[in-house]
Amino acid sequence: MAYTLAKLLNNYVETHILISHSLSHVHRYVINTARYIDCSHFDENISEIAEEYDRIIVIAPPIELIKLAKILDGKMWGPTTNMIEILSDKHTTIAALERCGITVPKTVEIRGVSDVDFESLEYPVVVKPCMLAGSECVYMSRNPNDAKKYVAKALMCDPLHRAVIQQYVEGAHGSISTIMGHGKIIFYSVNKQLIELENNIFRYRGNILPVRDSGIVKNVHELLVKFAQCYSDVEGHIGFDVVIRNQKPIVVEANPRLTTPFIAIAKLYPEVGRMIIDTMMNRPLDTHIYLGNVTDKTATIILMERESEAHHLVFDDSTFIYGKRELRLSIDYPSG
Repeated sequence: MAYTLAKLLNNYVETHILISHSLSHVHRYVINTARYIDCSHFDENISEIAEEYDRIIVIAPPIELIKLAKILDGKMWGPTTNMIEILSDKHTTIAALERCGITVPKTVEIRGVSDVDFESLEYPVVVKPCMLAGSECVYMSRNPNDAKKYVAKALMCDPLHRAVIQQYVEGAHGSISTIMGHGKIIFYSVNKQLIELENNIFRYRGNILPVRDSGIVKNVHELLVKFAQCYSDVEGHIGFDVVIRNQKPIVVEANPRLTTPFIAIAKLYPEVGRMIIDTMMNRPLDTHIYLGNVTDKTATIILMERESEAHHLVFDDSTFIYGKRELRLSIDYPSG
């Protein structure tokens, strides 16, 4: 994702990828855009390097994202540090969205197995850590015994040992990718999410985008308007994971950073790079642009498990391979 973003923004401004020295074996001829960081003194090094740049975009898991937001305060393009803290946490996210009149499932924070009366829950429920991403340690529970077992696992997975129990919502899995600035919706896309449920474990397997159902797109736009009006100072890329039921989105969590569908968005509509720069620079620009209205192509992202455990990072415009994971992007053109 960082490579996709850097390549895109390099069309408009000089851009570098700041990554760990441990990834200096990256196999890609454009790696001259990379600048390597000594992570043994990370806080000090990143603060010094940040002084050389006008703006910095961070792509990181929740805990690391919050830490970097505090270090890079004022330099980082994206929501405020406070909003990043709220939207990175699966419990506080739900409360923040509910205050805006956005539909969310009933969600309860858990700090210990003894916090829960498992017999009183309305099954099925979803159990997940508060501060992880990528569907890691997310479980479906259909009865009290399963719920108790999965709450214990989710608490162990979470770096702060917190979890949530969330009412399961039946419907189609999806996500929303949006860029906001100056209290306005600049750009958005609705993406079908490929989610696998096996042995009560949810796994993210990719996306298909953009969704072209006009009813769904209209309802998603209304959701984003509510969010923008409620938090008018939000800037940057925000991702929402949703379940679509009767064409209406129900938000189950949020991500205050770039998310995987951006790889496809950049391929389908490269102008999104200019939008990001113009938003950063406070330039006037068009707003409320929907991806499905500016491209007739469709992108598919597939995430696969591989047998190899070799820790070589290999990537290009349509492939990303690292360890046991392989991500591939394909573009479908309209027939005729």
